[in-house]
Order: sequence, then structure tokens, then C-alpha cells
Amino acid sequence: AYILHHAEDVTEFVVRHYHDSTQHLSKVEVRAQRMEAEIMQRAAEVKQANRALKTAMEELEQMNQRLTELDHLKSQFFANISHELRTPLTLIIAPLENRMRWLTGSNASAEERHETGLMLRNARILYRHVTDLLDAAKLEAGRMPVFWARFDLAELVRVTASYFELLAQERDIAFQVIVPEACVVESDSEKLQRILLNLLSNAFKFTQDKGCIFVRLVTAEACAQIEVQDNGPGIPAEMREHVFERFMQVESSVTRQHGGTGLGLAIVKDFADLLHGKLELEESPGGGA
Repeated sequence: AYILHHAEDVTEFVVRHYHDSTQHLSKVEVRAQRMEAEIMQRAAEVKQANRALKTAMEELEQMNQRLTELDHLKSQFFANISHELRTPLTLIIAPLENRMRWLTGSNASAEERHETGLMLRNARILYRHVTDLLDAAKLEAGRMPVFWARFDLAELVRVTASYFELLAQERDIAFQVIVPEACVVESDSEKLQRILLNLLSNAFKFTQDKGCIFVRLVTAEACAQIEVQDNGPGIPAEMREHVFERFMQVESSVTRQHGGTGLGLAIVKDFADLLHGKLELEESPGGGA
């Protein structure tokens, strides 16, 4: 019935909106140009950094090659010097062993037997250090063979521990060996003996006179576990993983009171890994390891 008509002038609104949009677009363009300039600058910096990194990588590769060569020369030197030293040491140890047997069955004085035993023990220690160097070189070169055989582990522990009985008596150390009557295993007897020799040598080295050292062979079903425990000063908690590294020693060169190459426990770990064994280092109640 009626027509209602309404008209409104929106010219100013449209012009203002267009003007605002133009200003906004100008701001966006300026910001985009600034970002583009920053990206170009960063790209140039990255390109320059990549060139520097490539140069550094080339230098690092050359240094790595040189270190590999030096490491190979070091291993070769250890192997050569160990071979050269082992032969004369063997020729020294054999006559000393014969002389020690002769003195034991004769009326020789206690002093003479003590001096001969001391020479024999030190010669064996030096021979063991030389053998450790040779074994380290073989392990690094991947040339350490494993000879599997069946043998009595309990007898091996008893025989190996007997090497330290005289030293235990001289230093008044309570040395106790606890093993079952028999324990037949399949492994490499020579390497297991080397492991036990190094562990016992380490225990005697750091145990004071009148101390105590225990060796136990524990068997359970298809598992055999050898434990060496002493009441020496022990190993600091922060060093218990590092002592298995080659040439690593708890004492610094300034405060060192005990000799050694720092290879004993490293060889123990390497041989244990080679025989698929497991090493655990825990503090004993007396403070030893």
C-alpha cells in the first residue's frame, strides 16, 4: 500500500575507507621490502658461514686423517716395543723361577729367598705391563683372537690367586679365596686369567699392609661371577666409569704414589667385552672396590 524510500550519501565513507586501505597497503609493502632486505642479508651471512664451515670441515678432515695416522703409528710402536721387550723379560723370568725353586728346596737364607722373590715378582709385573701394551695394540687393530675351550674356572681362580700368596704374607694382608670345588665353563682361559691377574694386581697395589682382599667365585645355574674385593681407599664416584679408559688413572701425575701404565682395568674391560662379559664396580663396606 505504501513505499518507504530512504537515501543516504556514503561518498565520504567510501573515500575514507579507500584512503585507509591504500595507507595500509603502503605500510605492508614497506614492511615486506624491509623483510626482503633482511632475508637477503641473512642469506648472504649464511652463505659466508657455509663457506667458512666448509673450510673448517676440510681442515678438520685433514687433522682427523693425521690423528688416525698418528694413532696407527702409536699402536704400531706399542706392538713393536712390546715384542722387543717380552723376549728378554722371558729370558730373565725363567732363570729366576728356576733359582726360586732351587732356593725353596735348599738351605738358603731367608734374605736370599726374599731378594730372589722380589726380583721375580718385579720382572713379572714388568712383563704384565708390556703384555698390556701389546694387547692394547692388538685390540685397537682388531687382531685379538679368542680361543674357546672347556676348563675348570674354579681351578683357574685358585692357581691365579696362588701367585699372590707370597706377597700377601710379606705385607701381612688377609688374602681369602672362596671358590667351589669345580666350575666347568667354556671360554678363553688365558684371557679370563689375565682379567683376574689385573684385578688382583690392582687390589694389592692399593690395599695397605695388614689389609684384606677377598676373591670369590659364585655360581648360580648357568652363570658364574668372579668378585674381587678389598678394603683399600676405593675409587671416587665420579671416576668409576673413567678408570676403564686406557691410560686413565685416579691419581694425577703430581700426586701419584703408585706406578702403572693405566692400562690394567682398560684391558680387563676390553677382554670382558670380547668374551661378552659384564663388569660391575661397587663400593665394598670397607671402602674398597
